[in-house]
Amino acid sequence: MTDKARGAINALLDYRQTDEEGVFVLTSRQAIHEVVEEISSLEAQRDALKLDRASLIERLEQATNGMWLETNREAARHFLKTLGGAGDD
Repeated sequence: MTDKARGAINALLDYRQTDEEGVFVLTSRQAIHEVVEEISSLEAQRDALKLDRASLIERLEQATNGMWLETNREAARHFLKTLGGAGDD
């Protein structure tokens, strides 16, 4: 959570806010807690998406490396065959 978001949540939980003209206004506790819960839920979803993205990137890298290795293995076998080597391990 960013410092700005944490500051906003703390301000909400103080149950006092200022409007655009700097006048203090009261806010219902229920509304404040609903907003705080929604912010927390959104942050959890964002963090889960970051993990999913990292996992997908890792799996893509593994798959790409696997394809690269397989491609090179085939190229090495072909090269050995053209040199007269076995190439069949």
